[in-house]
Amino acid sequence: MPTPMFLRWVTAAYLAYLVVPIALLLVGSVGGLWLNTLLPTGFTTQWYRDVAGDPSFRRAFGASLAVVALTCAACAAIGLPLAYAV
Repeated sequence: MPTPMFLRWVTAAYLAYLVVPIALLLVGSVGGLWLNTLLPTGFTTQWYRDVAGDPSFRRAFGASLAVVALTCAACAAIGLPLAYAV
């Protein structure tokens, strides 16, 4: 049986494996330039402005939100009566 200390190390390594790529993605998304450095240089929101200004992205995002809303409504309409029936 593994020791509690070993399980803590495995858990910490697994969480780092999950969190580090997401953190780097967030840091890189607001960085101006990221070449041959540990962290990006500068701070910019230009990438977000470019995406927000793109009409095809807005259409796709709106369609995705519509699908999400319909899916949630359908799940609630089906799931709630079934939950009460059981």
